[in-house]
This record gives sequence, C-alpha cells and structure tokens, in this order.
Amino acid sequence: MKKLFLLCVILFLSGTLKAQSDWKSISYFKTNGLNELSEKKYCIVTVSRTGTGNVEIFDSSKAENYKFSMTVKEMKKFNKKIKKSGIYKINQDSLKSGLSGSENVKGPYSNMTITLEYTKEQIEEMKRENEEKEKNPVLLIPADYNRKYIYSVSRLFDAVENIVPDDIRNKTELLKK
Repeated sequence: MKKLFLLCVILFLSGTLKAQSDWKSISYFKTNGLNELSEKKYCIVTVSRTGTGNVEIFDSSKAENYKFSMTVKEMKKFNKKIKKSGIYKINQDSLKSGLSGSENVKGPYSNMTITLEYTKEQIEEMKRENEEKEKNPVLLIPADYNRKYIYSVSRLFDAVENIVPDDIRNKTELLKK
C-alpha cells in the first residue's frame, strides 16, 4: 500500500513539474476598441504558471471576475502552444511596429505581457554573455506589434483565449470563438 501511495505521489509530482515552463505569468488584454464609454468593452485574462487563471470582463455597466484552473495536461498543451508560437525567438525591439502606442490602433486590439522566469543557471549564463534579457524579465507584445510577426502573435493570443473555459468565454463576445 505504501509503495502504491509513493508511486502516485511521484507520478503526480513528475506531471506537475513537466507542466512548468519558463514563464511566470501571462496577462492578456483585449478590447473592442470603441471609445464611447457606453459601448466600450474589454477583458483581461491572467494566467499563472501554476495553472490558475482569472478573467476580468468590463463594459459600460458592470465588471465581472471569474477564476479558472487548468489540469496538468491542459498546462502541457498550453506551454507547447506558447513555444510553437515562436514568440521567444523574436527580438523584443523588432516586435515593435515603430508606432507610438495603442492609440494608433484603430478598432479592436489586444496586447500581452509575459513575465519570464529564469533559473539561477540561466541568469549566470546571461550575465556572462551580457544579454539584454537579464535586464528585461518581461516580454511585451504591444497592440501595434510589427505585422511581420502576425502568425506568431496570433497563435499566442489564440492559445490564451482558448484556455478560458467555454462557460466564462461565452459571457463576453470578445472571447467567443
């Protein structure tokens, strides 16, 4: 019986560890882009590397907050989609379009902040190589991102929208499929 219990604990821990990635949290913002206060709508999806998430939905008359969590299997799938998006390979400076902020974006738009998590070994290696990432543990994907990266950014935005459970997603047209 003890062996079975130990085996279950080991399997659980190995599954949890494999689901972790090199990001600490992700914050995704999406708006309908309307400036009229009575028509303005936006939502913020926040996900932590532990698999917990939060969706805040705002419109002219109300604000709602919903929590969700992902299984280890869902986290693995999500992490795989983030890596497949190719976002880690894109230079932060080249991701910017050259415009000056989201006020130049007409209509609906989205942006994202990914807070990165580095191991001590990675930090030491970056110090040796004097990489810029050492100074910037945050990856910003602006609303006015360089359209050269539309494929990578679209995949990333879709991955975040798709982790939100259907019952929450259906509460706002901003996240509906």
